[in-house]
Amino acid sequence: MQKYLLVLFTAIMLTACGTTQENSKSHNSSHSTSDQSPKEKTSKESSDTSSDEQTIRLPEQMMAYENEGMQEEKMGFLKTSENQKYSLYVLEGYTFTEEEPRKDVIYYDANDKLWMRIEVLPDNIDWDKVEQEALKGLEAVSTDVQKSSVTSYNETFSFHSVHSASNDKNRTTSYLVKASDKRPAMRLTIFTPVETENVNAFLEMANSIENL
Repeated sequence: MQKYLLVLFTAIMLTACGTTQENSKSHNSSHSTSDQSPKEKTSKESSDTSSDEQTIRLPEQMMAYENEGMQEEKMGFLKTSENQKYSLYVLEGYTFTEEEPRKDVIYYDANDKLWMRIEVLPDNIDWDKVEQEALKGLEAVSTDVQKSSVTSYNETFSFHSVHSASNDKNRTTSYLVKASDKRPAMRLTIFTPVETENVNAFLEMANSIENL
């Protein structure tokens, strides 16, 4: 009888010990999973947020702009300049092409006398030098170069300066564009016949330019 009680007591103790160890392991495992410092959690959440903020541009999007007093809306298609390392949306009815190193152009398909040249400027830009070069180019169109008081397009596209020159047939306008967080500094030159003021379509496309 005593031997039987001793065996039974030993079995009960072993069972209790096993249960305690399992509970301890379960508690430690739970504690290990949940016991992250606020700093570790914040770091992980920040990493996830940072990943989400890496914008992926859609292949196309609707673009709205004013054209000679009328509001227009057209589809824009995403294009990439390997020449100058940026992407932009090009409106339907316009053609984007790389012209030469550090220069791209956009033509209006229905009238190739309407077009824009895009030149990305260096980070350490000398604005006075670039402005003098722009004025020199405009003087080839007319000696009467006019400075515009316009300082931005849609309040999101800021200009260092805007100058234009016209002759009997053509008008050329130079926009020196300031850099932003996503966009490089640029020199835009827009060429149009004198009878049209269809420049907002070009400015809307240029406004969509972002660094790669």
